[in-house]
Amino acid sequence: MLCNVKDSVKGEMQVDLNDDRYRQWEGFLRRSNVFYEGWEKQFGVARDSTEGFAFQLWELTYLEAKAIAKWYDPMMYEVLLGPCIDFSAGAWAKSVVYKSIKQAGIGQFVGPDSRTFPMVDVGQQLATIGVGTGQIGYQYSQEDLLMAAHLKQALPDDLQSACQQAYKRHANYVALLGDTSKNFQGLYNNTKATAANRASGAVWDSATADTIVADIVGSYGAYVAGTANNEKPSQFIVPVTTYAKMLTPRSTNSDTTIKKFIEETLEVKIFQDILLDTTANGGTSPGSGSTKRCVWNAPKNDNMVFHIPQQLTFLAPQFDGVWIVVPAMYKIGGYELRRIQTVRYMDGV
Repeated sequence: MLCNVKDSVKGEMQVDLNDDRYRQWEGFLRRSNVFYEGWEKQFGVARDSTEGFAFQLWELTYLEAKAIAKWYDPMMYEVLLGPCIDFSAGAWAKSVVYKSIKQAGIGQFVGPDSRTFPMVDVGQQLATIGVGTGQIGYQYSQEDLLMAAHLKQALPDDLQSACQQAYKRHANYVALLGDTSKNFQGLYNNTKATAANRASGAVWDSATADTIVADIVGSYGAYVAGTANNEKPSQFIVPVTTYAKMLTPRSTNSDTTIKKFIEETLEVKIFQDILLDTTANGGTSPGSGSTKRCVWNAPKNDNMVFHIPQQLTFLAPQFDGVWIVVPAMYKIGGYELRRIQTVRYMDGV
């Protein structure tokens, strides 16, 4: 079954719930003598122990489509890396290989009789991104199914929705902080990116507005200089505890906050994330010396990519004693910073 649903970041997408997996169940139920003549009209009369299973064949299809189509609040990785999330690798991918290209050369003035031409050069390099398989699932008891079938009530969809959220939480963590078991690095802790402490040396908890602004502007200038003015950041991500300082007035006689001043002056959008705080991740932070970190980012496909070869996919329901288990799987690739100058960190804030 194909259905068009709305995704909170990408807009409309097509979801394949694969009705073939339910045909397996239909065959099982026919062999179990649940299907009898005219059973559709008399459903609920039979007292066969698999009556509930017959009911769930159609019910789970509907519920899973509903759970996927539900409008969820986007996770931080969807907000920050939306333009860079790539689903194209396919569910069969065990790794993702891409080609990065470096170009060199610039035009020059020449004399009218010149027989030499400035030449460009192009370097190509292959890189491989690993892919990890994730699993999640939910289950109903036979009693749940029998009761729903007898009362002709729909099963609750909260279990399927919980699976969707659990999958997204995992993807969020991998995209932003990576996973050491897979040698993945994230947006917030990539060793390729440049990290530098704030210029003032003053902890922002007690710093003046002028000091905070000067630190931010100085770090912004270092970012632009690092890209030779070829790229400007569009995002500035700060720890949650630091974000409160951004809401204080720019100066004593101004009603403009630091946040508004920075966003308008530098033309960036400021975000907050608790994963950049020292209280996150068991008391550690991505910043040097486990300090709080701010992140400059310019999310474009040429700059970085986060691969999700397979989105959450529900598999065929399976017997497990008196339980009906519905496993689900997905595949996540590591975050790849392709242009290292397009991410820069400011630590110790």
